[in-house]
Amino acid sequence: MTGPDEPALLTAQLEAALSGADADPHVAIEAAALAGQRARTGVDDALQAAARRLQPEGVALAEAAEDAADAIAELEPEDGEDVAWDRLCHLDEVCAAAWWFDRVELVAPSVSLAVSVVHAFPETWAPLAPAASRLLVHAPPAPGDPALALWRAVEVAAPPAPVEVEAPSEILLDDLFHALGLRGGLRASLADVAPVFLLADGGAPPRPPWEVLASGDGWELVLTWGDRREPVILLATDCDQRPEVTHDGDAVHAAACPDGWTWPAREGTWTVRWDDQHASFEIDP
Repeated sequence: MTGPDEPALLTAQLEAALSGADADPHVAIEAAALAGQRARTGVDDALQAAARRLQPEGVALAEAAEDAADAIAELEPEDGEDVAWDRLCHLDEVCAAAWWFDRVELVAPSVSLAVSVVHAFPETWAPLAPAASRLLVHAPPAPGDPALALWRAVEVAAPPAPVEVEAPSEILLDDLFHALGLRGGLRASLADVAPVFLLADGGAPPRPPWEVLASGDGWELVLTWGDRREPVILLATDCDQRPEVTHDGDAVHAAACPDGWTWPAREGTWTVRWDDQHASFEIDP
């Protein structure tokens, strides 16, 4: 797909495609795709008017979308980012053509397949998320163009968080460290939960982080986001009694929330006590 900074190339390609569009349905799809992409940048000239006379060939359009979506589904990790980007752009072009022809229903099932693939294997598409976000800012597909769903899925793609293994023995180890006058072994970093802000409007918000600091029977102590996507510490528990929280020796107020108790996260040494439980940990910058 041609970038938004190359309108002259789009124009030249559309001129060439229009010359053969009447004789070949696949060339007609290519011309419609170029017209649809030019429309994204606000172009409306004689070439666009000529492209409005194109007649869609439904079977060819649906097959083009199926082939493009299958190529995305068949991508292997070793294929690399350039191949992944090219395959996304190929489906984007077919979507632009379908939108131009006003036949988006012909490509919708294939786009749904591609979006499902991106959601299922986000680690493959995560490196392309910044480029997808820039595209959605500078030359977004028009409302109703199914390519919007595709690029929004790529924009919010992120590698899955590592599976946290519950290990109550960490509390015992922490008690041992403190008994010996040593620093606790539970650590986390604020950088791991730095808020993510998308460039484009309208995409689904990124999934909140959930870094488990400690856990036990009926409770978890986690580093996550608050309501405003600021790092907070959450004690997820059914305990109604407010926990005693200290940060570098100073008391910190814990506020009640639907999942338990929460308070702002800062770097330093923390101790939390509630009921007959307690946990100590450190947070790095």
